[in-house]
Amino acid sequence: MTEVSTPNLKRSLARGIGPILTGVVFVLMLAMPASAENGNLKITSFPSGARVAIDGQDTGKVTPMSVSLQVGIHTVEVRIPSTGWSPDTRSVPVSAGNNDLSVTLLPTLIEGPQGPAGPAGPEGPTGPAGPRGVAGEHGEPGQQGLQGPQGEQGPPGPPGSVQGSGTIGHLPLWLNDQALGNSVLTQDADGNIGIGTASPQRYGSAPTQWLQFVSDRPEFRLTGLGPNASDFYILAATGALDRRTGLGTTDLSTLDFLTNGTSRMEISPVNGHVGIGTYNPSGPTGPSNILTIAQGRGNVVADGYSTYSSVRWKTNIRQLAGALDSVLRLRGVSYEGAIDHRRSIGVIAEEVGSVLPDLVTFEADGVTARSVDYSRLTAVLIEALKEQQVQIARMADELRQLQPRPAAATEPAR
Repeated sequence: MTEVSTPNLKRSLARGIGPILTGVVFVLMLAMPASAENGNLKITSFPSGARVAIDGQDTGKVTPMSVSLQVGIHTVEVRIPSTGWSPDTRSVPVSAGNNDLSVTLLPTLIEGPQGPAGPAGPEGPTGPAGPRGVAGEHGEPGQQGLQGPQGEQGPPGPPGSVQGSGTIGHLPLWLNDQALGNSVLTQDADGNIGIGTASPQRYGSAPTQWLQFVSDRPEFRLTGLGPNASDFYILAATGALDRRTGLGTTDLSTLDFLTNGTSRMEISPVNGHVGIGTYNPSGPTGPSNILTIAQGRGNVVADGYSTYSSVRWKTNIRQLAGALDSVLRLRGVSYEGAIDHRRSIGVIAEEVGSVLPDLVTFEADGVTARSVDYSRLTAVLIEALKEQQVQIARMADELRQLQPRPAAATEPAR
């Protein structure tokens, strides 16, 4: 049996217990036990009571429900048979431990009955006049007589006649210089204006006088004049072949939404990016991100956010190395916002950029840090925890080897 002196044992215990206690606290906070074989999948849906099939097999259960599955990718189908809800089928990765899947079923769109026929179009223009007949032969001109004195002016002649037909409520349209017909503009007894309809219909609590435009492809357009003018249009959906309802511009003009004379949201004409509370934050091309919210405007509240992360959209996958060392070089801080003066906690983008630049967004100069992707910091923390777990296991093994073994029993002397 190997003897260990008391001073050496004390020094070894002092060397190992401190890091072990630190690691144990970290594990209790972050580590979660995981199964190497199966994971639990909890499935909820809106509306609830939907039947669930996994990998083509009906589970016989309805939402909300839970099932234990092997770790890997599974095909999950959620449906409510014989109803107006469309089924939802998707591939779901199941990992060890607890997994959640929330599905929102969409209503099945059913085309409605065909609407009534529109009013008859306006009367067509009058046809051209027939050809002129052949003139007779001219006689020999007579000798011109003396010019007589000018007579008195006669009375005014009767007014000329204007011919044509029209419909009550339609604004007239000149078919030629003497005939009138119907135009597509109408006005009812209440002063409401219709374009393409003789009976403009009010929607909700519309104003007393208002305008309705009815067409097989209705488009309302405002066109400005001048060198910097632009077009603004509203385009309504026309049925099964074109279900778009549009609102926008036809050139490189920013679509700006205002309230009380102040810009609240803009859509860039260059890349379609959206800025809320910020106007062209990155210069003439508009917001650099697909969605930018002005700093100091408050928090975004939602039930959750999901990031595209399937292996189908990733290449050159490599496991992070040195994650624990990277985490030890970062600081978690509390601070007060320079704009809204609200207390909060987080990290410093410049410090993260010097250690993990892939998690930081920089300004156009490529040097000045702007924001940190906190969600992707989780991947670094996962690998750091695993590295620390290896260190804890190694130190625990060393501690067990340093502990004295019980002495072997000896037989009494005879």
